Amino acid sequence: MKLLGLPGNNHQTGPWMETIVQSVSAASGQISDRRTQHYAFWQEQAGPIDAEHETRLASDYKADVIIAKSMGSLLTLAAIAAHQLTPARCVFIGVPAGNGHPALSVLQRWDEFGISALFIQQTDDITGTSAQLMQLLGSNTHYELAEIAGHDHVYSDTSELISMISSWLGC
Repeated sequence: MKLLGLPGNNHQTGPWMETIVQSVSAASGQISDRRTQHYAFWQEQAGPIDAEHETRLASDYKADVIIAKSMGSLLTLAAIAAHQLTPARCVFIGVPAGNGHPALSVLQRWDEFGISALFIQQTDDITGTSAQLMQLLGSNTHYELAEIAGHDHVYSDTSELISMISSWLGC
């Protein structure tokens, strides 16, 4: 099984995501290959992200499991809607549920894609609360939502995240 990590917009989420991907991979006897994507615009120090380019790289990897944070979640959702990514399972951390991004509309019809998902969202995340995320997910059933205390969109307790993700994946 292949595991792909798609970090957030801030370059500091790259090493953060790599820690999570490495640890989840180590806990699982099922992960044969893992990768954390490092966005081109981080090196160029020029935004915004080239979503088409990054989606193509993610798609070429053909991941079975995707762990995505914030902007990585939006990339993943948009690519799933366009049938460019077809993972069996996704973990979304800190989905910017309150920003009105078009990719968020995918959540309203999540069950149509047949992808199991774990959403980890801070109760009062500044980019979208867990309540806003639940509202977007509506009556869908192919997901679990783990609400954690917080509001800063940082998700710094990697040990807690690794434990939650590993448990959900059955590691």
